[in-house]
Amino acid sequence: MFQYLASSLAIVFMSWIVGIIAHALLRKTSIYCVMSRLQYAPSPRLYKLLGLPYFKWLVIHTPLKLFNQNLKISSRKDLQRIYSLMTSAELSHLLGFIFVVFMAIYKGITLNFRYGLVLMILNILLNLYPALLQQYNKQRIIKILNYQVKI
Repeated sequence: MFQYLASSLAIVFMSWIVGIIAHALLRKTSIYCVMSRLQYAPSPRLYKLLGLPYFKWLVIHTPLKLFNQNLKISSRKDLQRIYSLMTSAELSHLLGFIFVVFMAIYKGITLNFRYGLVLMILNILLNLYPALLQQYNKQRIIKILNYQVKI
């Protein structure tokens, strides 16, 4: 199973580039508006059930925090900018995730089921969970922005 790890990691890393390119192409379309408002886990309870708090801890307390340092909040005025950056990162990861799902199915059928399984596990950890974390954080920002409007 470990023999598939290196090539699976390469495919997932490549999916980040595919996601960024697909995001740039979709940004000016009507589909982008729909995709940017999707809530695939609207319940905070579901995030806990999926173990997202543990993943969040990993991102904050490991070198993963170095990946996107633009998402730091220095004041409340930054929230709208950060929301936009989070939407961009979320959709890039989601589009990368979709790309790798097709790759995992293809590799699992044509080469080896284990290869597809390793690829899918890495895809969930490196694309789906980051997208879910962005979604979770965006929901928290929406609450703060809505609270600011009421004041």
